[in-house]
Amino acid sequence: MTFEWDIPVSAEPSAIVAAIGAVFERHNFKLTWEDRTTATAESGSKFLNFFAGSFAQYYKIGLRVMNPDQGECTVRLEEVSRGWMGGLMGTAKTRAMLTELRSELELAFSDAGILRH
Repeated sequence: MTFEWDIPVSAEPSAIVAAIGAVFERHNFKLTWEDRTTATAESGSKFLNFFAGSFAQYYKIGLRVMNPDQGECTVRLEEVSRGWMGGLMGTAKTRAMLTELRSELELAFSDAGILRH
């Protein structure tokens, strides 16, 4: 089962991208934009995660800004890497990180005045 969350926002794409970048940077994620609406965020090492399991966590998260040209859009946060190499603990850490990032994104969007309720 893949976890994903939708966060409703009302803003120009540049404001959304700036808020996303700030949140992921605080958690040492490398954010790579494939185009203006799709990004992948990665943190940690796949190699170390393979050998050390949950002691060297690797995260890969997908982001999509849906309907960016309509003013009111949705940011989708998706679990790409499930943490299975780290066993049950790795999976739990991945889900916890995803939940934390979602909460921080909602707070960042709220602080910027762009979160829709």
